Amino acid sequence: MELFRSNTGVFVAIMQNSLDYDYLKIGSGINGTSYIIANNISYTFDFHGPSCGTDTGCSSSIYAINQAVDNMRLGACEAAVVCSAHANFFPHDSVEFTKLGVLNPEGRYVYYS
Repeated sequence: MELFRSNTGVFVAIMQNSLDYDYLKIGSGINGTSYIIANNISYTFDFHGPSCGTDTGCSSSIYAINQAVDNMRLGACEAAVVCSAHANFFPHDSVEFTKLGVLNPEGRYVYYS
């Protein structure tokens, strides 16, 4: 399937994007938010399906996948691109996540099965 100019949906999940704070400080606008990233991907590849971003905390990735599957089942798009990231560039965020127990002492995420 050729994706360029197709009915493809884009679903972007970004949890607590630390870059948002930087953008607000320097006046760059809203370029780092998940819905703008989704729209930029759709625009770049000329996708004609749904284009949306989400931040539901730790469940953002699975929620974006669920949205993609639901939209394909409903016929809103024939294919989907799902992107996910957690941009964490500030030490304060890492300290708080460590206190919560979601990061180990080395700064890596603790996964549960």
